[in-house]
Amino acid sequence: MFRLITALLALTLSSIAHAQVLEVFIWKSLPGVANSTPQLFANALRAKAIQEKHGAQVSVARDHMNHLHYSVMYENYAAMNEFYTKLNQDEANTEFWNDSNANPVAELHETYVLDVIASGKGGPVYEVFIWQPLPGKVNEMIETAMGAKPLHDKAGLGSAAILMDRLNRMHYLLQFESWEQHAKFWDTPNPEFNAYMEKVNKNPSATLVKNYSGGEVQ
Repeated sequence: MFRLITALLALTLSSIAHAQVLEVFIWKSLPGVANSTPQLFANALRAKAIQEKHGAQVSVARDHMNHLHYSVMYENYAAMNEFYTKLNQDEANTEFWNDSNANPVAELHETYVLDVIASGKGGPVYEVFIWQPLPGKVNEMIETAMGAKPLHDKAGLGSAAILMDRLNRMHYLLQFESWEQHAKFWDTPNPEFNAYMEKVNKNPSATLVKNYSGGEVQ
């Protein structure tokens, strides 16, 4: 069984270069600027409309701290490069950035480029846990997540996805159809997952460094 898990993990890691790519931009509204938060989200929806004309899969979400999470999914890095080539030639995009820079309402807080190792079913409500691997334990961290994902998925309350950023941090993403499903997920005991994590925690491979939850806005 161990050899099978190791082989599957090696196959997963070797396929990252061909996997989907997710860009995430987290924006904070500027304090002291009137209506900065509503304008930030209005700007994001304007950008989304421009980018979707070029085939982008865009999500605009709000977390519990009123930060904006702007995410764009690509089939691979070639598609990402092609998208930016088209976008940079779009006059509407140039006009958007000229308007935004002339009247700034937000600052870029964090940005991530993520390789999708294991995808989920998606959903407009999410919670993400960002894990920093302990020295020399990147593979063990991913193996732990690959073991946790089916235990979350088969519970039938949302689905899990696993992504890696450029600093080898793992983003374990839980996605839900609604806030009601998110609440039910946390209220419903999962003894099998708890037993799994109890075993994992005896020899941890990573530490939790950040946690966000939020939902898409229209």
